[in-house]
Amino acid sequence: VFIAMSKALNFINPDELSMQCILIALNRFLQEKHG
Repeated sequence: VFIAMSKALNFINPDELSMQCILIALNRFLQEKHG
């Protein structure tokens, strides 16, 4: 699912894909930190 979503975003706008990856990485990092 994530790969398909990434491909869809990449097809739409590569810059937006980069931002999504950064936001998702930060989101997961914060969630793990807060437990």
